Amino acid sequence: AQVLEERSEGPLILYDLAYPLIREVLYGDLGLARARLLHAEVAGAVERAHGSRAMRHADEIAYHLVRSRAASLTPKALQYLIAAGRHALERHAGAEAANYLESALSILDEEGQREADRAEPDVTRAEVLTLLAQARQRQGRYADALELWERALDASPQPAPDRVSSVRRSMGVACYWSGRHVEAIRHLDEALSHVPEGDLRQAAVIRLTRGVCHQELGAPEKARADINATLATAEKLEDVPLLARAHRALALLHTWVGPPEEGRGHAREAIRLADMCGDSNVAFWSHWALAALEGLTGDTTAMEAELVEARRIADELGSPVLRIWSDELSLERSYAVGEWETAVSLGEQAIALARSLNQRTLLPRLLVWTSLIYLSQGELERGRAMVDEAWGLAGLDEGGDRVLDVHTAVPAHIGLAAYYLFSDQREKAVEVGERGLEIADRSGYVVWAIHHLLPIIAESLIHTRDLARARSIGDRLRRDSERLGHPLGLAWAKACTAFVVWLEGDLAEGAEMLRDAAEALEAIPIVPDAVRVRRQLARRLAELGDREGALRELRDVHGTMVRLGLKRELDKARALFRSLDARPPLLSGQPGSGDLTGRELEIAELVAEGESNKSISRRLGVSPRTVTTHLQNVYRKLEISSRNQLAELVRDGKVRRS
Repeated sequence: AQVLEERSEGPLILYDLAYPLIREVLYGDLGLARARLLHAEVAGAVERAHGSRAMRHADEIAYHLVRSRAASLTPKALQYLIAAGRHALERHAGAEAANYLESALSILDEEGQREADRAEPDVTRAEVLTLLAQARQRQGRYADALELWERALDASPQPAPDRVSSVRRSMGVACYWSGRHVEAIRHLDEALSHVPEGDLRQAAVIRLTRGVCHQELGAPEKARADINATLATAEKLEDVPLLARAHRALALLHTWVGPPEEGRGHAREAIRLADMCGDSNVAFWSHWALAALEGLTGDTTAMEAELVEARRIADELGSPVLRIWSDELSLERSYAVGEWETAVSLGEQAIALARSLNQRTLLPRLLVWTSLIYLSQGELERGRAMVDEAWGLAGLDEGGDRVLDVHTAVPAHIGLAAYYLFSDQREKAVEVGERGLEIADRSGYVVWAIHHLLPIIAESLIHTRDLARARSIGDRLRRDSERLGHPLGLAWAKACTAFVVWLEGDLAEGAEMLRDAAEALEAIPIVPDAVRVRRQLARRLAELGDREGALRELRDVHGTMVRLGLKRELDKARALFRSLDARPPLLSGQPGSGDLTGRELEIAELVAEGESNKSISRRLGVSPRTVTTHLQNVYRKLEISSRNQLAELVRDGKVRRS
């Protein structure tokens, strides 16, 4: 500290050289009181060494001031702490910003406004409260942020209209993120009423936020009106950041109402504009919208590419909130491709973090998507507990005319309908599923109807032999999926029609249609559903007298059933093996052990013979994409990454049938 004070030449270099020694002293055997005193000494010395440029190094000075617990020793301590808080907010470091700003607020609280004003007249309590509220919101502490904004308004006896408008909009955003969308709209309406005349941009920003809230509440026309009004203003003002945000909002809207190409177009334009103006937040949500859109329409490869970008941006911003939003999509993708250990681990971690960050919109969905794995594995009590929590968080216990958040209410209905389906209460599954369908239809969010809801209703109707209604659901699923270019919905529609055809008595046609449906699901891939369809196909082939074909299908899926823990499906498959006078495979096959399904082994052997994917698809009578999906599963199980490695393992006899 003395060296820094005495030497005016190169103080920053000296500080960098001295800091390792300072840390050793501070965090060694030095007592707490003396450590705090030394922090204060270092802060003062750095300030004096930098002289008139000290404010440029507010972060360094504030770091020591916070730890000195004696910030008032430095006359400009408040300014350093506020400047450091602002810098941290610019870096999206919410926790760091809150630390500095809480220290600044403590000066105001302990010393009194008079002392603060004497130190620096332009510092006000309202400014510090506003900055701290922003930091708390970055941390996901929305209740704290709302309280701080209320205090910021109270701290200004007669706040200017533009300030009231800005704070009320921020309060609306906090309510939005905590799932209180009706309350958010009230704040935003208040914000809009205080916009100074002629401030087109502020009015547009508020309308944009209100449009997003309307979208969550299932009012797409109101959402579209607000967002398009923002887009028109942004184009008039040639405001690139605002244009980027408007296109992002339209991308999210079209993700749910279609058509998909419009959603993709708006998302890509938002990314282009966000890159132009350096808005990482808009870039994140645009990549998230694309990932959600590709996942909902069944392109898991494109989904993963967009997720990689979304995760990268979330990590760069250091935002736990953005990370768990990308984790939701990663969870759904892992579920679909059959990486269930990864999905459960991801789901449980994301649920805990979403609870801690009060993410009331996201938490119900995380609970439902994780519950689907437990329900599929036969852990009905565990799955039901998650579904019940999601149901309560979505406000569905409250009944009445309460305005629901569509993006939590529909998934909660999906979860409860799935529970009833897996617990063999099919009539209840249909009843709950149709209530969820009413919510999706009322909002116009067609994708939510296709995503799990219609397939669960259809499967339940098939089990109850209500074939006319099942066919009607399948027809609707096909129509909506064709209109939206939704291959996953089309695959589910194929499966539905196949079961109806079989139950109506055409076993041969039903079997062929089931095979087509299984291949369509594998091509996406949706592994759990494909496995269940192939097990049903094996049963149909057995009924047709095709014993070898039935056994081939059973062997093809047995290892996957073991790996996923699909106990009920596995029990049925093994019972079918025995009914065909065949010994069921061992249950010891695990991922990475080299155990492949029958179809995977068949493809591996053809690869070893030098066949291309196209040639293999012709020989086996499947699509090239199905071959690619099987190969990806083979590579994952054998922990390899190339055809040459696979061929070598086959020649050495190191792969076997599960």
